[in-house]
Amino acid sequence: MMSVTMHTPTILIADPDQSSRAVMVQHLEAQGFIIQEFESGIDLMRSVEAEPPDLIICDWHIPDLDGPEICRVLRADERYEHLYLILITSTPEDKELVLASDMGANDFISKPIEPSELLVRVRTGLRITKMQGDLLNQNQSLNQLNQFKSDMVAFASHELKTPIAVMRISLEMLRLEEAEEGKAELLDIVDNQVGTLSE
Repeated sequence: MMSVTMHTPTILIADPDQSSRAVMVQHLEAQGFIIQEFESGIDLMRSVEAEPPDLIICDWHIPDLDGPEICRVLRADERYEHLYLILITSTPEDKELVLASDMGANDFISKPIEPSELLVRVRTGLRITKMQGDLLNQNQSLNQLNQFKSDMVAFASHELKTPIAVMRISLEMLRLEEAEEGKAELLDIVDNQVGTLSE
């Protein structure tokens, strides 16, 4: 029986508030996720550049590079366009949430963080990320199949053109041929080409 290797999701948490970070780390590690934690936006970005995670949870007001700016920078890079980004907000205001959403945030969590809500949002984000990955793989497979189909049509077209051209020339010559032995030879050529196409 073949064994299936399960992927353990990696989640990056960037929050300058150590107690808030500790709550998230404790509850997410208890679910078996691999967690890396950061106090600054620059450190988070370096880690993403070194090895992209499955999901990022980032505080809105993180030093060096705030949460919405991190979203904007990551969304500008096609390598991270499907990375799921959750922003942590202290006082969510509609216009700020719209701004952050426009900059690329996928979801929001308000402080103080409720562990059950955190877990639901993380699982939802990971599920969406997996579905996007599956769709990308399926699209890649479809593109390969389309290319194979195009190659096969081009090959078949090329393979058909030669016998058809030989038959057309032979038929033209047959119309012009007056001697019976010449006609028989040309008919043999056409017959051979028809046989080639029938194989």
